[in-house]
Amino acid sequence: MSTYTAEPTIVYIAGYGRSGSTLLDILLNAHPYIFGAGELTEIFEAAAARTPCSCGQPLDACAIWSYVLNHLPAHTTPAEAEHLTRRTETPRWLGGSPRNDEAYGLLWRTIFQAIAHQTGARMVLDSSKNSRNTAERTAALIRTTHLPVRIIHLVRDPRAILYATFRGSNRRLEQEGHAPTRRTAMLRVLIGWMMAHATVERTRAAYPHIPVKRIRYEDLTGTPALTLQQIGGFLNIDMQPVINRLHTGAPFEGGHGIGGNRMRRAGAVHIRADRAWEQALPRYAHLLAWATWPLAHRYAYDLAHPNSAPQGAST
Repeated sequence: MSTYTAEPTIVYIAGYGRSGSTLLDILLNAHPYIFGAGELTEIFEAAAARTPCSCGQPLDACAIWSYVLNHLPAHTTPAEAEHLTRRTETPRWLGGSPRNDEAYGLLWRTIFQAIAHQTGARMVLDSSKNSRNTAERTAALIRTTHLPVRIIHLVRDPRAILYATFRGSNRRLEQEGHAPTRRTAMLRVLIGWMMAHATVERTRAAYPHIPVKRIRYEDLTGTPALTLQQIGGFLNIDMQPVINRLHTGAPFEGGHGIGGNRMRRAGAVHIRADRAWEQALPRYAHLLAWATWPLAHRYAYDLAHPNSAPQGAST
């Protein structure tokens, strides 16, 4: 494979799960300068469990991930790397332990460099987001790797997230189909949505020199070409190769991503907005969604109207 010798840029998809990060990762992976790594924080757990890459091979048999795993810092085992990652990226009050910034920074700088070396990518897209065990990942990568970082803050209507919860987890959906969830689980999801986005806002305030671009799922699926142009301007690259694929109707492939939802493993991917929640979300869930105000209001979601599309532009 070709190599790119300059330091790679980390493009981090921040936010909460079920917001379209897998779709965005797959789209951007179609650009020749970008490698969509998926939920990169899961690399060591996936390797231990022999969870396949989206190419279908276990990580230790995939040409990209086997190379990365074989180029960890000296004397660092995957198990040690997983422990170091979890204790650094998990907030103290959720079970994180005293961090070792030097070791963490060396580990993840080495990983991003190995990915860039093996793929030839100038930018490595990490869609690990900021839920519970990864709440501090964005800040940790900024603070310790000494690599350029750009953040795409991906948001989605909290009512759509609730509906996804109502249908059940991605894993259960793959195995069983519809899997209703308790109302208390919905409340936990709303708390997670607020905490994840509050973490992004806090990181943005703590590191004002780091470029951040907010993108909404509704814009990505509703006006994908325009949204990709905006992302291209943010990343200082021409997104026309990806937009051309959209215009021709060419499918997008899952690439070599780690984790993500069943979309990545379903073969060819086409953009389709999921707005089923507008008709199917129970009334009590609409009421629960008010717990997310004022962040939902900040992101231009009108919780007073059940079928309201977001107004205004991504920032």
